[in-house]
Amino acid sequence: MNSTVLFIVRILLFLNCMICPSLVLAQTPTWNNLSQSDLDGIMRDFGTNMKFSSVSPASSLGHLFGFEVGAVVGLTRTPNLDSVAQRVGDSVSELPHVALLGALSLPLGLTAEIMLLPKTNLGGGSFHQFGGSFKWTLTDSIPLPFDLALKAHYSSGNWSFSQTINNASTGNIPVTGNVSMNSNIFGGEVLASVNLLIFEPYIGVGTLQASGNMTVDGTTGTIFDTSFGGSQSGRSTVNGFEYFAGAILKLAIFHIGLEYSNALGDSRYDAKLSLAF
Repeated sequence: MNSTVLFIVRILLFLNCMICPSLVLAQTPTWNNLSQSDLDGIMRDFGTNMKFSSVSPASSLGHLFGFEVGAVVGLTRTPNLDSVAQRVGDSVSELPHVALLGALSLPLGLTAEIMLLPKTNLGGGSFHQFGGSFKWTLTDSIPLPFDLALKAHYSSGNWSFSQTINNASTGNIPVTGNVSMNSNIFGGEVLASVNLLIFEPYIGVGTLQASGNMTVDGTTGTIFDTSFGGSQSGRSTVNGFEYFAGAILKLAIFHIGLEYSNALGDSRYDAKLSLAF
C-alpha cells in the first residue's frame, strides 16, 4: 500500500475514531498453540503499535510556555501477528491505534507530553492505553541552524478479548477463555527538525524495549504450546531500534502532522490533528 493510500486510510480512521472509537478496534484474533517465538513476534507487533508517538518535531511549543491538545491516530503493519492468525484462517495484517494528546512546554526547552485512550469496549473485550514523554530541546538554549532534542518516553497498553479454545488442554472440546495481553514500552530518541515558517519536517532515531505478559483465564485450557508446560501465561521481552520521519503543517493554532516510523522491524503510520497555543 503506497503512502498516498495510507494517508487516506489515516484520515478515514481518524473520522471513524471521532464517531465511535470501538469500531476501529473490534478485530480480534484467535490464538492457539503459541510458541515462545510466536509470543516474541506478537510482542514486537503489539509493542510497535503501543509505542509513544506524539507526531511532534524537535522544537518546543514556545520558548517560555506552550500548550497543545489533540488526537493521534494511525496503523501498524503486524506481520508476526498475521502469520500466527493465518494458521486458523484469520488475518490481522495491521492494527489501528488512537489516543488523545496533551503537551506542555516550559522554559529552557522542556516539554512534557501525555497520551491516553480510556478503557474502550470492543466486540470481544476491551482496550486501553496510557503514555508519557519528556523532551528537552537543546537548541532553545544552544543556537543552531536547526532544532535538536532528546526525548525519553514510556507507554503501556492492555488488550483483552474472548476467544474459543479447542485443543488438547481442553480435551479437544471447544471452551471460551479470556485472553489478556499487556505491554510496557520504554524508549529514547534523538530528533532534529527545521522550522520553515508554517512547515516543519523532522527526523529521528531511537531505541525501544517492549515487555509484557499474555494470560488466559476463565478456563483450565491454554493457548500456549507444550514448551510452556501447560502454563496459562507467557512473558516476552524484545529490544530494537526505531527510525522515523515526519512533518507538521502549522495553520495558525491548527497543527496537522504525518509521520512514518519503523520500530522493532514493523512499519507504523501516524497522523495528528491538534490545537497549539
